[in-house]
Amino acid sequence: MILTYMGPGEAPPLPQLPIFTGPAERAWSTKFFHECNYLQGNEGNIDPQHLSVLHRIAPPEAGNERGRRNQMMLGTDLAPKIEVEETDYGLRISASRLLGDGEKYVRVSNFIMPNASAFDGGPLQDPTKTAPRDNGYWIHFHVPIDDTHHWKYSVACCYDAPVDVDYMKRAVLDEVGENYDLVRNRRNRYLQDREEMKSRTWLGMGMNFRVHDRFAVESQRPISDRTREHLGTSDRPIILMRRQLLQAIDDIRQGRDPRMIPRDPADDPVKDLVVVSRRVPEDHDSLAVGRDFGRQVKAAAE
Repeated sequence: MILTYMGPGEAPPLPQLPIFTGPAERAWSTKFFHECNYLQGNEGNIDPQHLSVLHRIAPPEAGNERGRRNQMMLGTDLAPKIEVEETDYGLRISASRLLGDGEKYVRVSNFIMPNASAFDGGPLQDPTKTAPRDNGYWIHFHVPIDDTHHWKYSVACCYDAPVDVDYMKRAVLDEVGENYDLVRNRRNRYLQDREEMKSRTWLGMGMNFRVHDRFAVESQRPISDRTREHLGTSDRPIILMRRQLLQAIDDIRQGRDPRMIPRDPADDPVKDLVVVSRRVPEDHDSLAVGRDFGRQVKAAAE
């Protein structure tokens, strides 16, 4: 990956994300070609509700015990309560799904200004060899090629162990063809299988979530017609993200640094960025789940 600063003045310090500061073997990256505008690609990452529908897979096909458990929890409550708070780096997003018996499943993800997101995207080591645990996350950077095409750079980040590269290649790149283009794409209707839809997956497009996500954002046309939108409470992260981007444009026009541009090396905007998924009591503060886990990670690092 080559990182470029395209704003005015001197380039600011890099944000202190683990993918930049940790040992090289704790990060792994690839990219995927998309035939749509970069912004709608990133909007899919900060829409927690889609996980309960778009990626529904029959439990026996989920691949591993953690996958089966997550499928069950995501499918139990199809209308999660979504809470959002603004941060120095962008947005912290909490999606809470009621499980019954006084419990709920809380998933904390993030929007990172101006074109990235961080979320729990599956295990970073082979789950048949290592018990899955919250020891890292995924970051997606959506980078424009032109107005109607973009690259999605997908980066796995592990806190305390090497990323299992062989497993990543099997699990993530199993449907990638030449030039980082997915074998399933708009030109072949993503090889949708109606028989598969009857018993295995809701979408009928295989088990690779990257295919599901690409279909969802490309099916909105190369540039989504937002004049036809009817945004609701589940779209709060997308609404706030757009406001932050518009504010950043105005800041630059007025000669101000936008959010996520620290000039002081000691000012780290991502210091409170946390990704975590947890079962907690139903009355637990959902946004506090991320803060509590963040303190645990920092304590372990110290």
